[in-house]
Order: sequence, then C-alpha cells, then structure tokens
Amino acid sequence: MIRKILTVLFVFALLFSAGQGISAPDQKSSGKAQDEAYKDSPEYEKLMKDKKDTILKMYDLRVKLISEDPAIGKLHKQIMALHRELAIEIDSRKDMRKLIEKSKTIDQDIEKLAKRKTSND
Repeated sequence: MIRKILTVLFVFALLFSAGQGISAPDQKSSGKAQDEAYKDSPEYEKLMKDKKDTILKMYDLRVKLISEDPAIGKLHKQIMALHRELAIEIDSRKDMRKLIEKSKTIDQDIEKLAKRKTSND
C-alpha cells in the first residue's frame, strides 16, 4: 500500500520537476526541427540518461526517508490523509460525479470495442 502511494507521489513530483524551467516557446524561433536538433546528439542522450538515473535515486531516497525518519513518516501520513479527504470532497461534487460516470462509460465502451476486435480477428 505504501509503495503504491509513494509511486503516485513520485509521479506527481516528476511531473512537477519536469515543468520547472520550462518557459513559453520563442515565437521568433526558426523552426522546431532546427531547435530540437540537439536531441539527436550523444551528449543529449547521456544527459537524459543521467537525469532519469538521478530521478530514480531521488525516488529511492524519498521512500527511504519516509520509512526511516519518524518526523517525515508522520508528515507523509498527514499529507496522505489530507489527500484522501480532498479526493472524497472533490469526487462528491455533482460535476465531478458526472465526469467520473462518463469516464466509466468510456472505459466500458473501450472494453466492448476491444472484445469485438479480438473476436473478429
């Protein structure tokens, strides 16, 4: 259970940290292909691998600190309780319930479509 919760926190942290330092695109740029040509370089690939490795190490350290440090563990439990309370409040709103039901219906339609496709093959 705690592993699942920590994974969710990690994903949010990753999304948050990935958004840092990103600014609006330069309207004067000469084109996307030229601006992103650096992504084909070995140096870029190495930096991206280093970034991924560092993020994974940060995740592992977060898990370790939450499980080993009583103060951090207590704070984490409080945050998770607030998160559950927030989710309950949000999900109980009429507009959100409608969207949740719509999402369930879409999932069911996707399953039906998948079954039809596999039975036709």
